[in-house]
Amino acid sequence: MSEILGVAEDLISKWEQGLFPQPAKVDRAYRRLRGEPDRLPKGVPRSREAA
Repeated sequence: MSEILGVAEDLISKWEQGLFPQPAKVDRAYRRLRGEPDRLPKGVPRSREAA
């Protein structure tokens, strides 16, 4: 069981780092859940590392 949790945590951390391509709708919903702005201002790169 703990093995499954470890894999899940790994996948979640990779998702949070932006390592998976995300459709814009999903990305916006995920940002909203975390309390971040829905849309980035124009000219701002989308990658999380650059933010």
